[in-house]
Amino acid sequence: MHELSAAFAQVGLPLNFKLAEMLDEHFSHRTERRGCGYAQATRWLATLVNQPRDRLDACDLLIFDDWNLAKVNELAHALMARGAVHGWRGLDRPQACDVLGVLPDEAPMLEELRGLDPLMQVIANRLQHGESHRLLGMMRDLLGPGYEGGVQVPAMEAKSTVGSCPQAEEFFLEIAHRRVRRGGAVNIVVSASGEPLLLEKLRLGESHSAVSLAPIVLNGVLLPPGSLCAIGHAAGFQLAWARTPHGHIVPIGDIAAIRFLRLTTLSVEPNDRLRAFSVMVQAQHAAGLFSPLTTTLAQLCEFAASELASIR
Repeated sequence: MHELSAAFAQVGLPLNFKLAEMLDEHFSHRTERRGCGYAQATRWLATLVNQPRDRLDACDLLIFDDWNLAKVNELAHALMARGAVHGWRGLDRPQACDVLGVLPDEAPMLEELRGLDPLMQVIANRLQHGESHRLLGMMRDLLGPGYEGGVQVPAMEAKSTVGSCPQAEEFFLEIAHRRVRRGGAVNIVVSASGEPLLLEKLRLGESHSAVSLAPIVLNGVLLPPGSLCAIGHAAGFQLAWARTPHGHIVPIGDIAAIRFLRLTTLSVEPNDRLRAFSVMVQAQHAAGLFSPLTTTLAQLCEFAASELASIR
């Protein structure tokens, strides 16, 4: 059993059975197009991350195996009417308003909701592996008021045509080794202060597929570096900024929307990658992808830094 599944079960808060099966490498979730295990689990979470935050809809509680969402939604409406600014979310946190006049039949569920984040802290203290902490962090952000600060990016609500199969890393692995195939381009999306945030590839497989180089915040969820995303440009967008040897510099303010697809294998260091991604990394290696077992996200960051340095 995956340590994250086990830790949730041990505190009496079992994960959604499908999510647990993915983490536990159940054979039914291993497909050529979707990968398996950890990658599948992050793709499953992405469906929740990409939805706008809703103070009255508790669909994010689908992370767990058994919650009466209709009852939580009903409670959320009642709490909002009495001044709980975050609805059902983050009721144990300082940002949440204290709710007065709680009715007797509301108390048990309110207590459960208040206990979610403390339980997740207990789980965090039991986890040993970085990839488990990454998923847990995303879950905590989903269930809380939302991550404040950081680089907030606009969300793409509609599904993207950009794929997220196990081969999605192919060109990014090559770019990390400074190999950009003829006819392709690589844009560097930068923050307001000029720091590289994402690498966007064009005409290399699917265009507008990107990997994050730094943490970004989407719909209140902090996404770690190594996140695979789809990028949407505004209608009539023109690449008018500085030209690099392999593409352009694009300010984050010129990006219309970003959709989180899943975590890439590059989100985990090579020493931990085979454990975290299991047969998905083995499949990438067997398919002849460029050094999937040894390439690091730091190499992609170095590529971005060299592209930026070339125009300064």
